[in-house]
Amino acid sequence: AEVIGYYVLILSVLSYMLYFTGVEYHSVSNRNLILSNTEKEKVSLIEKQFSFYLVSNLICSIFIAVLYYLNLINIYNVFLFIVLMIFEHISLEISRILIATKKQLSASLMIFVKSFGWIFPFILFFYFTDEKFSIDSILYFWLTATVVSTILGFWLLRRYLLNITFQFNFSELKFILSSSAIIFISTILIRSVAIVDKVYIENNLDVETLAVYGFFLSIATFVTTIMEVSFFQYVYQKMVSYAQQKKRILNFYFYKVIGCCFLFSIFFSILVWFGINYLIYDYIDAIYTNNVNILPVMLISSCFINLSFCCHYYIYSLKYDLVNLLSNLAYFIVYVFIIYFYGKSLVGVTWALLLSSISLFIFKFSFVIIALNKKSYD
Repeated sequence: AEVIGYYVLILSVLSYMLYFTGVEYHSVSNRNLILSNTEKEKVSLIEKQFSFYLVSNLICSIFIAVLYYLNLINIYNVFLFIVLMIFEHISLEISRILIATKKQLSASLMIFVKSFGWIFPFILFFYFTDEKFSIDSILYFWLTATVVSTILGFWLLRRYLLNITFQFNFSELKFILSSSAIIFISTILIRSVAIVDKVYIENNLDVETLAVYGFFLSIATFVTTIMEVSFFQYVYQKMVSYAQQKKRILNFYFYKVIGCCFLFSIFFSILVWFGINYLIYDYIDAIYTNNVNILPVMLISSCFINLSFCCHYYIYSLKYDLVNLLSNLAYFIVYVFIIYFYGKSLVGVTWALLLSSISLFIFKFSFVIIALNKKSYD
């Protein structure tokens, strides 16, 4: 349980740092990439992205190393963490560009290799050897899958990457930071919830509780991951395109998206629940089976997060980025408030997650209802 607890913590910190390395510039650049008409435009946009990422990864790596050696953060192995962060970020950005250039299947392959490609070899390794299960082994297998995914991504995107030249200056940096500032802050707010709960549990409860919470949350999050790979990556680029046409076209598509999202989320959640109960239930330690009642709550939370994503992409396609920022800020405040007063136990933290997820959907959907009937947008 302790190893899983530390893995959950490292995963949370890493996921959080990825937003700083990219400063969410892809949200602006890829939105333009979807609307670009020529190869020259696409190459130029991709060139700016990767030139910026070289600089941002270097700065973030130095920052993390300094914090680590000053004992201000504890991430177990700073060198492995930094290398993993760099390859995770490059792999992630390449998959996003593939989606924006309408190569969703290629992006899905990359995401699968990075997210799940190491798990089966990892299980086989410990099944056929006498090696002791450790956090080091997890990190090495994870890093290997990420490196393979990155190499695969470079090959899939070679059409554009072979034509780019790395050029960067301070005026370009200023433009990137200013253009992506609202989206960056918005994303940091919503993703902060994914690390606040882990840090809260570690500091106020214990590592075993963190392991249980992280274990079931990773299972519930699988529903969102599946939706991202199989659904949202197709949806968001179409929404951006439809937003350039008449209002009724985008609105009609949104109704279809949110309806399908609801059905798919429920379907995957039921599959996950029955899978845990009937397929691997007998192989889970007692500490997990005794707390399996929190999983349905987490699965419902994932469903509401998925529905809020539908609204998020609708708002994003119309370039109302400030609206997403305000709704994410409200979501963060609600979560911190609830977890502070009711997060005295594992169940309390889980319900805080559900209630805040519902609030996020309400905040975003309320604006969508207004936008759907806004006459000024034609």
